[in-house]
Amino acid sequence: MKPTSSRSTTIPAATAVLAALTAVLFAACSGPDPAEPDATAVARFRPWPLGNLGVYTAQVAFDRAGQWGMDISVDETRLASSSSPESPALSATVISTDLGVGTNRLAFAIQDRASNTTVRFPGAVVSLYGPGSGADDVTTTIQVKEKSSTPAVGSPAPASVNKTGRDVETLDHLTTAPVPDPDLYRMTIREALASGMPLVVSFATPGYCQTATCGPQVEVLSEVRDRYRGRANFIHVEVFDNPHEIQGDLGRARAVPSVDEWGLPTEPWTFVVDGGGAVSAKFEAFATAEEIEEGLAAVLQ
Repeated sequence: MKPTSSRSTTIPAATAVLAALTAVLFAACSGPDPAEPDATAVARFRPWPLGNLGVYTAQVAFDRAGQWGMDISVDETRLASSSSPESPALSATVISTDLGVGTNRLAFAIQDRASNTTVRFPGAVVSLYGPGSGADDVTTTIQVKEKSSTPAVGSPAPASVNKTGRDVETLDHLTTAPVPDPDLYRMTIREALASGMPLVVSFATPGYCQTATCGPQVEVLSEVRDRYRGRANFIHVEVFDNPHEIQGDLGRARAVPSVDEWGLPTEPWTFVVDGGGAVSAKFEAFATAEEIEEGLAAVLQ
């Protein structure tokens, strides 16, 4: 997806980004790495609304920038590194593309190469080794930036003035959602932040999503809104400023200013913001209702 803006913003296709981050794993390798991990976490499997697909996610904190090693274990079996002499049996795709120092949602998928199916265990154990830790034989590596391009957890949410239903004659000038939910387009992000209530905002383009998860993401946003009506604000921001003019030709597309303001490298993205205007949780790619509600629970306590 290549929308244009006054700053020539580009949101690369999520599939292309993921392909660049794909790492090959190997099965049936045990034996501990001599280095002690800097952090460990249990990643839960989160099903996507697309057949058998889904990802493992965990909230992890990185204390320094650089290349981190990551070991993954499922069903008490450690997945070996790509240097293993064994034939590849499993492959993993790291979904997260914008990891920075601080708290992050780390997301990855694991596939069985032989059957080309998603590996669905209830959870996976992740061990993380920071730069200089001495861990060489790891499953895969991830790059952590000093500062993520999207707002970091704990930082102020940008007070974007996105278009609302008040600014257009019909909602198809505002969103590519096939059946728009008017309640998601009632207010700007700035207005939501000024209200003092928590906010959930999703940036997605249902009509032109490269992973086919943007439409389901907006539907999940409406679903969660129904359960938290009056307790939090919910906003969908279409990433294109002129959805009614695109007509299937993304060469005509212009990115909304919020894409630059929030530093979005891909889509969809969903953020939970607390009543004081600070980002409390953020989710790259599809976020389940359960994940969003977990984020809301933290700011509604």
